[in-house]
Amino acid sequence: RRAVESDNRWMGLMLAFGAASAWVALEWIRTWFLTGFPWLPLATSQWNRPILLQGATVFGQWGVSFMLVMFNAGVAGYTVRIVEWAREKKKSYCPEFYVALSVMVGMTFFMARISAGQQREELMGAAVMQPLIPQDQKWDSKFAREIMGRIEDLSLPARHTGRNIQALFWPEAVLPYPLKGDARLRTWSEGLANEANLPIFAGAIAVERPEENGDVQSPLGYDDGDLWYNSVFLVRPEWGLYPKYYSKRHLVPFGEYVPLRSVFPWAAKAVPLDGDFSPGDSPLLLPLDLEGKTVKIGSLVCYEDAFPGLARESNLAGAGMFFVATNSAWYGRSGAAAQHMAHSVLRAVENRRIVLRVGNDAWTGWINEYGQVVDELPQWEQLAASFQLSRDRDWVGQLTVYARYGDWFVWACWGMVVVCGVIGWRIKTTDGH
Repeated sequence: RRAVESDNRWMGLMLAFGAASAWVALEWIRTWFLTGFPWLPLATSQWNRPILLQGATVFGQWGVSFMLVMFNAGVAGYTVRIVEWAREKKKSYCPEFYVALSVMVGMTFFMARISAGQQREELMGAAVMQPLIPQDQKWDSKFAREIMGRIEDLSLPARHTGRNIQALFWPEAVLPYPLKGDARLRTWSEGLANEANLPIFAGAIAVERPEENGDVQSPLGYDDGDLWYNSVFLVRPEWGLYPKYYSKRHLVPFGEYVPLRSVFPWAAKAVPLDGDFSPGDSPLLLPLDLEGKTVKIGSLVCYEDAFPGLARESNLAGAGMFFVATNSAWYGRSGAAAQHMAHSVLRAVENRRIVLRVGNDAWTGWINEYGQVVDELPQWEQLAASFQLSRDRDWVGQLTVYARYGDWFVWACWGMVVVCGVIGWRIKTTDGH
């Protein structure tokens, strides 16, 4: 009988470990199932409690989710023991609670020591603009001149919005026509960079014509065979458009392309543009030359910052910081923009890289390597401003455990699901006998 009671005590621990591991496994499945949509994993609930996020440096967001589920399972088990004692005066230990508490304390206070004693250095002054372009006007040619005028008004004073401004950052797909593919818009943007005397990191559309050389001369002169990309460009004063550009690697189904278009042609009505975008094939980095150093910018477009693997790939390629360009006008005046930002907090901690986010109308700001929101702009206001970015010297050029080994903890959780299931089955079988 004592043996059976002892086994029942440990059954709770197996359930807690199994539940936490299964939760992580399901969150991981969401990153790729049906093209993947890992919106709001449990770890994002702690975006404004950086002390609870530091374990992501080793375990990724998965470790934070595991810790939260494990702790709640432990509290639930402890509550059951209290009720049993109140009803039956039956005393029993609750190993799942003490183990869960140890996991949380260990991941919180031990990992928090990593963020102590920061040696910060100034990186640059970054000018940003929040143009507040309505979604129903972005692709309407009737508003093209007005949009370009607004971009000029917000960009040209940018160098005067703060001290030591060294680059200007625009949100996703801010231009009314493709920057790559329209010679007139390229000339306009290069002239703007010269007038502002700042390099511009521009979220814009690229159009490539595989069988022809040169840019398309008219915004209306595109062919069915052209390839469209949602991209980030670097436009340099004097030098002009940088020859390489980053293109979004993970596209939004039914927003940027129609899955199985040939099978379901009627679904094309769901896409706001004629035809599909093409995905980029590499985490191409854009160089920013500062005084005595070059910082490689790892770009993420729109909801790409919700995918841990994409930011990790950019980090492994040599990114010194992340730039998230997003068109937040899709969200309207809802909480979705703030939810979106929470993913960037996790990417910053996982990779120990600062994140600069620029939105069309909501959540523009920057996050340091430890997941702390350092500065932000008011949402849903048209304005230009600047941030003074800094970084921790200890992490310059260094990779975290997560960046080196990726989703190793996910595979550990799959193993724990199997082990806990086998042990739990054996305990139940023994109890039945």
